[in-house]
Amino acid sequence: MIGALLVILGGLALVSVAWSAVEGWLDANRTPTTAYAEILKKRLKSGKYRVVAGVFDRHGHRTAQKEWEGDELGDDLKRRFGNENRIIV
Repeated sequence: MIGALLVILGGLALVSVAWSAVEGWLDANRTPTTAYAEILKKRLKSGKYRVVAGVFDRHGHRTAQKEWEGDELGDDLKRRFGNENRIIV
């Protein structure tokens, strides 16, 4: 899975969604017309996390979007979200 960190713990492979992957994607998809980016997280019924990032222009139109899914959120991404399910950068 691109943009995630694979962690092997006791023979069990866990996929962690990392802030560095999200940030790298945002940096690569920002343009001169980008006004902001929105990042959402959702805990799925399976227990996994889905993280969706969108880049928006000054009119609020989404110009790019990407999703990641993982067993957990990386520590940096957890800190960014805190108790929220949405962040604007």
